[in-house]
Amino acid sequence: MLFDLDSTLLNTYGNQEGEAFNYHYQAHGYHPLLCYDGLTGDLLKTELRDGTKYCSNGAGAFMEPLLEEFRIKYPSIQRYLRGDSGFASPEVYEICEKNSCKYAIRLKENAKLRELAVNADDALTRATKYNAVDYAVEYGEFQYQAGSWSHPRRVVLRLKSQRIS
Repeated sequence: MLFDLDSTLLNTYGNQEGEAFNYHYQAHGYHPLLCYDGLTGDLLKTELRDGTKYCSNGAGAFMEPLLEEFRIKYPSIQRYLRGDSGFASPEVYEICEKNSCKYAIRLKENAKLRELAVNADDALTRATKYNAVDYAVEYGEFQYQAGSWSHPRRVVLRLKSQRIS
């Protein structure tokens, strides 16, 4: 089962209760949480939230009952969750880990991640130094622990190089 965690903006016009300006979308509205079946696109769960909520606020509590239900009712089915960098939070990671759900959530780039990725960056430079290919990719992984995390986690990286014409 692939849980696809997302949020969106539901535009509002007027003064509806809970509507607010969302800086990410640069518009007024509600900012609901959504969880889809990543394979079929079926909506599994939604929660209406006010427009000022950040993506990950309450996302762990939102996902916990769903992940728990699938863990209990379908113990033999592998569970995966994917989300964009807005859901990169210890709360979401810990709920997934508690419910035996593997996850892939994009991390926002920072200086420490760039430092840890230097070997892959060097490999990409070596691979393209004498061969100006249109597109090259280098993959790697390392252990990383952000200050707010209870323990180190595996980070997988993908670096790409595109030739500028």
